Amino acid sequence: MIKFRIVNILSHPPAYDLYVSQPKPKINFNTLNGSWVGIWGYDWPDQLGNEILKRTDEFDYEVWQPDTRANKIYSHTFENGLIHRLFPAEIKNFPFSFGRKKEIISQQIVNSIIERAKEENLLIQINNYRGLITYDVLKKLTGTKIPIIITGHGSFLTPLDELKKMARHPYSIFSLLYESSFLFRNTNRINIAADENNILIRYISEKIRKDTFYLTMGIDYDYWNRRENVIDKQISLIKEKQKKIFLTVAFIIPRKRILELIGTFNKLKRYNNYCLIIVGTGEKKYYKQVREKAGDLEKEGKIIFKDYMRGEDLKRMYSASDYFITVSKSEGTQVAAMNASAMGIPIISTKNNGIADIMLETKSGLILDENVNLWPNYLEKVLQGEKITPIPQKIVFEKYDWKNVADKYIETYKNLFSKTEIQ
Repeated sequence: MIKFRIVNILSHPPAYDLYVSQPKPKINFNTLNGSWVGIWGYDWPDQLGNEILKRTDEFDYEVWQPDTRANKIYSHTFENGLIHRLFPAEIKNFPFSFGRKKEIISQQIVNSIIERAKEENLLIQINNYRGLITYDVLKKLTGTKIPIIITGHGSFLTPLDELKKMARHPYSIFSLLYESSFLFRNTNRINIAADENNILIRYISEKIRKDTFYLTMGIDYDYWNRRENVIDKQISLIKEKQKKIFLTVAFIIPRKRILELIGTFNKLKRYNNYCLIIVGTGEKKYYKQVREKAGDLEKEGKIIFKDYMRGEDLKRMYSASDYFITVSKSEGTQVAAMNASAMGIPIISTKNNGIADIMLETKSGLILDENVNLWPNYLEKVLQGEKITPIPQKIVFEKYDWKNVADKYIETYKNLFSKTEIQ
């Protein structure tokens, strides 16, 4: 049997800033300049690879990641055979931007693909429709038969549409026009395009490929389907006061619209029967703005901030919550919302989110209007006792359990391999 190797390429480096207050991961290497690099194994390609290797031995699976700390290629093979590699990378000016736009690039990733393709049957999976790594891979693999899948994760705008949306500096205009021209010339090199919500699938089908697929991330349904009896002590005191607890879990960046969410609850400050829990860290400047915006609500105990957490600590937060709320401007299918749905927590979401597609299908949860000024009207009804139903568990399991998600990917890989002529 000819075995294919799937190489799943991340477009971002390890999140060292996110874990700055935590110990190094078990898998770490010292570098020559006195720094270190690390592999956590938490990234979603790692999780997807783990689930695929549980289900079949037909593929080898590797995750490749650019790392500006790396001075050479560092790699680790997990017990199940999954390999995670860190490649030297640097931040460079985007073509024709003259320093106004910078992105990460790794020449060694591209070179390694070309070298490995001479000996192995590869399938390349990329996790971003735009970016120097994506463009380098597409350019270098033009003329080869190496299949390419691009899987988006909920935030995408074509360069041309980005240009149309706002006035731009002349350098930015040149850069976006160059990028748009490149995409137009190279989209035929993409074998499969996929994303996680219907709005984006329709958009990508119109702008990139007509036959865009639905492929999502997944969760360990059996783990998240059980609530914890023991919850955070601070939250327990709030529960005793019979307050409605709203939970949001996110990497706190502008796209997540946490400022707007806090602004909404500010307009509801006359109510004393709620508490918003915000779990996560984020961009320093934006996170500072978020904390300042919380102001009096935080002092009154109506907003509580919790640092990034995983596992049982995070599960206790979910277990204490009455509602999960996500207000991102654009989102794939947010894993944090999947976790909440598996636990039977009703979801409140904006429409441009994969979880909202399922809410519409099942007539569950509460979908907010895109007009931020209307959000207080929606939430006021909840505070006044309006009932919100959770997504049915059968649907949550079918759509989001890793076993089912991995099976869809395996089917996709096999279909693509069957169309690939072995070199």
